[in-house]
Amino acid sequence: IALVSGEEKRILSSAESLASAQNLNVVGSLEKPFTDRSLQNILRKAIALRPAKVPRADIVVSPEMLRSAIDAKQLVVYYQPKVEIKTGRFTAVESLVRWQHPDFGIIGPTAFIKVAEDYGMINDIAELVLQMAMEQGGQWYASGLQLKVAINLSLKNLIRLDFPEMCVKKAKAAKLPLTHVMFEITETSLMQDYVTCMEIL
Repeated sequence: IALVSGEEKRILSSAESLASAQNLNVVGSLEKPFTDRSLQNILRKAIALRPAKVPRADIVVSPEMLRSAIDAKQLVVYYQPKVEIKTGRFTAVESLVRWQHPDFGIIGPTAFIKVAEDYGMINDIAELVLQMAMEQGGQWYASGLQLKVAINLSLKNLIRLDFPEMCVKKAKAAKLPLTHVMFEITETSLMQDYVTCMEIL
């Protein structure tokens, strides 16, 4: 958005702040009458700040589509930083799975995690995410970054009896200390086998 107005700068500045607060991408403001050059400068800024791709959740995903995506390694991991409020220091990252679809772009997890849980693919996804997140965490650790890596799990991952051993194996292969690994349990499915889930945790 480029704001154009004949009002004074203070009004323009307030409008810009309000727009930004609503998560609108404001590239600047122009006072009337504006010149060709000032308009060109704004347009250059707009081109440089092309909108980021927002993960889509409106795609109808079939089990076959998801199976193909897993096999083709189209699932990728994004990392959201966790910050200690007192110091402003990065302490950890949360690993977020996304589907990099060749036609639809980035697809968010709400479009495919339920399908994965219902059709027995959630462990495949968890294993891929664990692999990628721990490898990245190991690289950060080797470079001196003391970041903990948080990984989201479905409750359905916690009925896999070899899950703890698999996690240890992947962390060791990535040279990431287990003290730098955290799990966050999502609530997309009901806990059906409480005893097994608690034992594995």
